[in-house]
Amino acid sequence: MKYNIIIAGIGGQGVVTCGSLISKAAINKGLNAIMSEIHGLAQRGGSVSVEVRLGDVHGPIIPNGEGDLLIGLEFMEGVRNIPRMKDGSTVILSLEKLTPVSLSMKGKEYPNLDDILNEAAKRLNIYEIEAETIALEAGDKRTSNSVIMGFISALNLSGLSDEDFINAIDSTFSDKTKMINHRAFELGVLEKTRAKLRQNNIEIDKYIEEMDKKLSK
Repeated sequence: MKYNIIIAGIGGQGVVTCGSLISKAAINKGLNAIMSEIHGLAQRGGSVSVEVRLGDVHGPIIPNGEGDLLIGLEFMEGVRNIPRMKDGSTVILSLEKLTPVSLSMKGKEYPNLDDILNEAAKRLNIYEIEAETIALEAGDKRTSNSVIMGFISALNLSGLSDEDFINAIDSTFSDKTKMINHRAFELGVLEKTRAKLRQNNIEIDKYIEEMDKKLSK
């Protein structure tokens, strides 16, 4: 089994923490996990990406066109990595939009990416979630990573269970912040029932039900 995960965002969003949580969850499961070095500028406002490879893998870098899961902690940085994904793979985009240094230094405005996403949705499963808003509901917007972990677990995208992710959260955060991250994780799990596929605007539960019917025929 091989499973390739790309995490993209900008400095200060917790891209590395997100990669670390997934890696720890996989190791808790008994899987091999390799996390890449950071690509880009880790400074606040600079583009950052991390690659996590699970299972029967040996090198840290994911070949282009072989991504299974893309997590965009910042909307545009997620979209930027879409060409690296294989057909039928999954993209989770946080709707948080932060203008990166590369644009602000040139005085450019945040672009409209709808056309790109609509085209990409013809071959990918794209979900857009209000990760930061949900994190604020949990009590702290800095828990958006735990929201996304809950969402991934609910969709069973990587074969990692709630328990695997909770153990990873417990080994990452202090006693003071564990409970709020637990709450964020739970809200991420619940977001599964509200999130929609961009391509057909079908609620996920309905989509899964329809796919089950097709597979049973």
